[in-house]
Amino acid sequence: MYKRQLVYNEVGLGHPDGSLTWLGSARDGSLTFATSGVLTMKPDAIIKVRFFTTAEGGRNTAVEGQFYACPLFVEGEGQGFDCRLLLEGQRLELGSTYEVPVKFLYREPALSKLAVGKHVLLWEGRDVAKGQVIKIADEP
Repeated sequence: MYKRQLVYNEVGLGHPDGSLTWLGSARDGSLTFATSGVLTMKPDAIIKVRFFTTAEGGRNTAVEGQFYACPLFVEGEGQGFDCRLLLEGQRLELGSTYEVPVKFLYREPALSKLAVGKHVLLWEGRDVAKGQVIKIADEP
């Protein structure tokens, strides 16, 4: 067990399965701990989303895992916001509609452009899904 008050810096290293390895260093620079676990993130918004089928120009495979990382473009805005769809092991089949929690890497700029009812696109080098904001989360 490590003592939290000794930690000066922490770095989270993400893995494809959604787990993280947290590294911390003491004030003198020595490594004090390395632990792994699944990160639970509080969502910033909930979107209703449908991934396009391959025939519609979408992905070739379903989306699955702990999270899905992509830029989210808001209707009427010229920029995308890096986000994570928090899947928690859920598999999103192409062509089906789901309600999915979203976490933004930079919350404030993204939320300043979002509103319930706004349409969004998820991008992976091309548009791969369309959706609509159904809820904005409370402050963290």
